Amino acid sequence: MNSPIYQIPLWAWALLPVILLIQAFWIFQDAKRRGLNPWPWGALGLLNFPGSLITYLLVVSLIERRKRR
Repeated sequence: MNSPIYQIPLWAWALLPVILLIQAFWIFQDAKRRGLNPWPWGALGLLNFPGSLITYLLVVSLIERRKRR
């Protein structure tokens, strides 16, 4: 059992859900503030870190850019 997943400390596993919940909450609140549907964005925030946040920020950036045109 020398898999890299077994080498991750227990505190890191305990911290992961906290990070995901904070990320999902922030994305949810920001989407609501921008007038987007917050529920799918908040759910996306629960999937992974930081990929969901990067995806959200890229999409919001594209939406904002299109609004300015």
